[in-house]
Amino acid sequence: TQVTLPTIVTQPITVGGPGGGPSALTGGRFIDFVPAAADRTVVLTSPDGSAWVQVGEITGPDALGVTGPVAFNGHVYVALGGEGGGGFYGMQSNGAAWVSTDLAHWTKAPAQAGLAGAIFRGISTGSANFVAIGDSEGGGPTVWTSPDGLHWGPVLVKSVFPFDLSEATGIAQTTHGLVIVGRIGEEGATWTSPDGRTWMVHSPLPSGSGFFNGLANGPAGIVSLV
Repeated sequence: TQVTLPTIVTQPITVGGPGGGPSALTGGRFIDFVPAAADRTVVLTSPDGSAWVQVGEITGPDALGVTGPVAFNGHVYVALGGEGGGGFYGMQSNGAAWVSTDLAHWTKAPAQAGLAGAIFRGISTGSANFVAIGDSEGGGPTVWTSPDGLHWGPVLVKSVFPFDLSEATGIAQTTHGLVIVGRIGEEGATWTSPDGRTWMVHSPLPSGSGFFNGLANGPAGIVSLV
């Protein structure tokens, strides 16, 4: 069913914008970031994915960079995106993050070397940190951790995330720790960690598992697409 955006959005831009999309929030709600002008992105939330209400906005020269995904640790929301200034396969982009305590007011993380060339694919909360996954400037999957959403450091583990051979597409927190899904070469793969810093790889998986794409956690367990 096609959804009509709130009239506050002044440009006919698809929900989520380039590279973005709705993210699930605690309590069954959803959040999305929609470009409204060259220096303005509106923050929308919805209880059901159909009725959307503006709850805040992000302004400034990098406002269009916030696309999600979003994670919440019980105190702070963190939304990921990108900003200009780096280089990755011909694209000029660095990773960027925004934090909020109320979804209405957002603070952008300072530019930092650890996010150079980063393209994010997912974020979750670990035992003490936010944990994000994506591709780094050097190529191949990278994990980043942050205690507050503002300051990030990469965790590069070539032994379990071999460059140019592996891809991480989803991350989720479970009762047993963190899980990443993706692939290594032509085989589906998963990675597990108790804290976001130490990772164990599980690949190859049972025959027919295919490549995992995306990950979500729910009452019945974790779900991914193949």
